[in-house]
Amino acid sequence: MKTLRSTYLFALTAAFGVLAPMASADTYVLPFTDLVDGYMPGGTDIATLTIEDWGTDLVKITLAHNSTSTAGQFISDLWFNLDPFAAITQGNQTCNDGSAVEFDTFGAALDDHSNVGIQFDIHQTFKTSGDERLFPGEWISFTLTGSGLNAADFLAFGQPTNGGWDNVIAMIHIQGVGEGGLNSGKFAVVPEPGSLAVVGLGLAALLRRRRFR
Repeated sequence: MKTLRSTYLFALTAAFGVLAPMASADTYVLPFTDLVDGYMPGGTDIATLTIEDWGTDLVKITLAHNSTSTAGQFISDLWFNLDPFAAITQGNQTCNDGSAVEFDTFGAALDDHSNVGIQFDIHQTFKTSGDERLFPGEWISFTLTGSGLNAADFLAFGQPTNGGWDNVIAMIHIQGVGEGGLNSGKFAVVPEPGSLAVVGLGLAALLRRRRFR
């Protein structure tokens, strides 16, 4: 994966409109803005990923399927990244409607979580039937624990494969899209080129690749 050095985190988070309310901890609020595959979901401000420092070696991840998304659509998958790589465990799953969440751990640095030409580190799955699906107006959160883990570690780009996008931080799979709810799309957190320019012309030189496949 590729990520920005810590000295440029504030510039990157400003480009995303990110919040950092506490001096001792960071919070990153990342909107899903770009269709990378399939059909465009209905509505506006479809979903938001919030990454928070929750304690020593502890990060809280919250995925909100915003109420401005079209009724009947649901999120079935979340992919995101981690750099530097760390062995992590998940706990404290919560959802505003009380439903359970399924978690697909990656286990090792070279596990395969590729989708639509992008290699991700972590794949989180959600219920796909009945009222337990992640509908508009609902959110789900979980904590991740690992040695030295902090929220900034998740501001990493997926590794492009087979011509896939090279600037995706996270991606969701939205189902129930379109007339009759028969279609789906992959929607991603993608920094705008103009926003990335905020960090300066030397950005490319500051990007590093963590692993080679």
